[in-house]
Amino acid sequence: MSLHCISFFYSSTFTHICFIIKQKQIREDLGESYSPYATTDISDEFSWGVLRAESKGTPDVSESIGRLIIAIAKNMTEMEEDELLRAKKPILADIEQHILRSNGYWLNVMLQSQAKPWRLEWARSFKEDYESITLSELQELAAAYLQPKNAIRIEIHPADVLGGAN
Repeated sequence: MSLHCISFFYSSTFTHICFIIKQKQIREDLGESYSPYATTDISDEFSWGVLRAESKGTPDVSESIGRLIIAIAKNMTEMEEDELLRAKKPILADIEQHILRSNGYWLNVMLQSQAKPWRLEWARSFKEDYESITLSELQELAAAYLQPKNAIRIEIHPADVLGGAN
């Protein structure tokens, strides 16, 4: 499996786990946001990527929610097998039921395969690659990358909340 594949598989699994945890803590436990969200952006050309977590809410709780999101990322070193299974299940179902059966997916793979030949092998094996991700691997990656020192927290408020500043 290529480095590109590895980074994508792990990052999207992190995204799903982060979403599950955020939904539980921010939406269900605190009732502070209806739609917490997480996504990743991984570069094919460079050795970097971004895991972005968002949560809409009222200005009076934005700082505490922002700190909670950073704490959730830091605590992913303590994620449990159940969270990994709950994250992988919808990914694997989508792969099996939709992606591998989609002409659009395979057309996209073929269009990119000459410029990025590794994508063809990736397309053939990515379901098995997702299935093989282990809890200990994710915990190790979380310990290395999902630390508060690596976080950038941004708050966006309506102009009237901060005296005209956004």
